[in-house]
Amino acid sequence: MSTVGHAGATGVAVSATHTVDIKGHFKPRNGTRATPAVLTDAGYNPKMNYNLFSLSRMLVNGWTIVKGSAEGISIGNSEGDVIHFDIVVKTPRGAIFVAHFVRDSEVGAASTDAGTSMNIKKAHALLGHGDEESTRKTAKHL
Repeated sequence: MSTVGHAGATGVAVSATHTVDIKGHFKPRNGTRATPAVLTDAGYNPKMNYNLFSLSRMLVNGWTIVKGSAEGISIGNSEGDVIHFDIVVKTPRGAIFVAHFVRDSEVGAASTDAGTSMNIKKAHALLGHGDEESTRKTAKHL
């Protein structure tokens, strides 16, 4: 799953400062089962609160529209996962359909130069609080 960019409250385009993967889950308004997900290659800017989500990219990647009406759009995949864009924001020319994505943890984007070293606790915090083995493997490839 991917996000494609940000827009500020004034509608002015804002550039991403980092590209990150964000773990979390899509939470429908009606309280039914949340869909776990990872937003991959998400454009991230710590000054913005929202990500734009590419519905067309999801359709190209095999998801299908399983419901669509003035109350929202739902997409599903072959594994039975469903994402509900069930928050309707009225605009002067129609509406924007929004899905509620809850991050599992706050995003912390980090950048290191070649040869940078740090202790395992710092790497653990910068790389999303994974287990020690995963943290070591990820840090080794950076």
